[in-house]
Amino acid sequence: MARGTRTKDEMVRAAQSIVTTRGLARLTFDAVAAQVGVSKQAVIYWFPTKIDLVREIILPELRAETQLLVDAVADATSAPDAVARFVRACVGLHLQRLDLFRLKYLAAQLDPDGAREPGPQFMRECNVETSRMYGALADKLAADPTFRVELGARQTAVAIHMACLGFATMFGLADAIGDPMKHGIPVLVDTLVRAFNGVTVAAPARSRRRLRPATS
Repeated sequence: MARGTRTKDEMVRAAQSIVTTRGLARLTFDAVAAQVGVSKQAVIYWFPTKIDLVREIILPELRAETQLLVDAVADATSAPDAVARFVRACVGLHLQRLDLFRLKYLAAQLDPDGAREPGPQFMRECNVETSRMYGALADKLAADPTFRVELGARQTAVAIHMACLGFATMFGLADAIGDPMKHGIPVLVDTLVRAFNGVTVAAPARSRRRLRPATS
């Protein structure tokens, strides 16, 4: 059993290596078997479908993303600071590792097997990680008295993460088709940070007074 478990772990590491170095399209049972030095049937024994293999990579990657983002906002001193740290860390991670990003967030949508029920245990473990991720940012937002509480700290944290994933998706599309982006990544990241901070943090009292309509 111990030997079999080691072989299974080697398959997972091989699959991750294939995705990282050759791309998601090259992840096949044959490729994993060749890299580990086992038969294709041995891979299928542990992972009956490709999505079963993909899930073994996704969860550790999600845990790593969560820890990165929790650490990124840990020392934030205000809501704007937390938003900036979260966005820069999240976008930076995914743009540096596009193939793993595609595997984690797009594979289930593109692979026919991805429509299968992922299983309650897998979903519970994923929910634990996303809860930690959103909670870390939401706590920083809620602790800042200038944060617009009517937006809801938790849903704001979720929306910010979703926006980061959309950013990475569009960059990945441009990268895949060789489309030069008119605006540089640093500029766009700065704009995303400013856009969120512009709506999540209340304007200073003096600015709010200027916005009031004149009365006769």
